[in-house]
Amino acid sequence: MPNETRIFAVGLTETEQRLLSGICAISQRRLRKLKIVDADEIESADVFLVDENAEEYAKYKATILNLSENKPLVLHKLLIFIDSKNKDNISLPRPIEWSRLPEHISNLLENHKRKKIAEIAKDEEADSTQAVIGQSTGSSISRILVVDDSIVVREQLKNILTEHGYLVTTASSGAEAIEKYKPNHYHRVLLDVVMPETDGYTICRKLRAIDKKTPIIMLTSKSSPFDKIRGKMAGCKAYLTKPVSLDKLLVKLHS
Repeated sequence: MPNETRIFAVGLTETEQRLLSGICAISQRRLRKLKIVDADEIESADVFLVDENAEEYAKYKATILNLSENKPLVLHKLLIFIDSKNKDNISLPRPIEWSRLPEHISNLLENHKRKKIAEIAKDEEADSTQAVIGQSTGSSISRILVVDDSIVVREQLKNILTEHGYLVTTASSGAEAIEKYKPNHYHRVLLDVVMPETDGYTICRKLRAIDKKTPIIMLTSKSSPFDKIRGKMAGCKAYLTKPVSLDKLLVKLHS
């Protein structure tokens, strides 16, 4: 959980709004810090605290649901309803225990994070199984291995490429990439350069030792000519600087 949790609140009474502001101010001196954000910063919110029966909620409902519902990339976007009667909703009853709000939100976020990570891990396991089946049946679907230590980047690329017809497997480290890598199994590898433990150049060389043919595309924030030369020397086919446009990425995957 980040050091500061950003809250967008909708439908609170004036008294509740004052109490929330007071708790956020007090929390700045504690480990679990809370901060209220306004409508201009709604996309940066970690938590949406809403009364679904308030008229004001209708104004922001579509945006809040889009940011918080069914988004596998989002680990820290949490929607909390106030006094909801729907048992499927995460809810805080009125009167709200304001003194315990930082603790409640922290616990809810951690539970939400664990649930999302478990869902992502399950999806990745299913994708790996599907890739093996596709290979054994001679499927022509292009298989991509995405290697990046950021779970957000991995899932973003996975979602985008899946929508464009690719079968995607992800790895969070060099060791996991090498474990999942098989000669002639993947059509392309997308490889981050800056990763803990083993950098992308080293991983690229290790993958090249296993298979010299599969194109490896490096994705990195490093843009100097020297870094591009290092990538070429390690065996990568292309070197794209982050942030990478979707069009450019698709062109490299098709080339």
